[in-house]
Amino acid sequence: MNRAKPGIASAALAHFLAWAVSLYFAFYPCVYEGTTVTTQTGITISESGCSGSLVTVNGLRVLLVLAVPVAITGLGLFAMISNMVTYGVARILLWSSGISMALICLLGALSVGVLYIPAALAMIVAAIAGPLIAETDDQYA
Repeated sequence: MNRAKPGIASAALAHFLAWAVSLYFAFYPCVYEGTTVTTQTGITISESGCSGSLVTVNGLRVLLVLAVPVAITGLGLFAMISNMVTYGVARILLWSSGISMALICLLGALSVGVLYIPAALAMIVAAIAGPLIAETDDQYA
């Protein structure tokens, strides 16, 4: 079986999952939930609930942070399907994308990192499968 086709599918899946998770965190209105309590000398005067998306709570600058996993998986997908890079460079880009996604999952394990685990696993599968360039190089050998 052709190893490149599952690799391309896995890289594309990783990129799609990274987009889906980033958009979910950015715009889903119930991502952030909190409670505001006003007290006066130990007596609760008012309590109100608040919820919102990460963009609502943190502003547009959070989109830069959420774009990092999308850019990493996009680089891996580019390395998988591009003819502009050599086989060795494509392998390095794929493995660095997979490892970077795993590190994002570890660093953000207590907050956003958990939902990026499927994208990280798909990127690692793509790295194991190898880039499309390998098959085209083998045809001429």
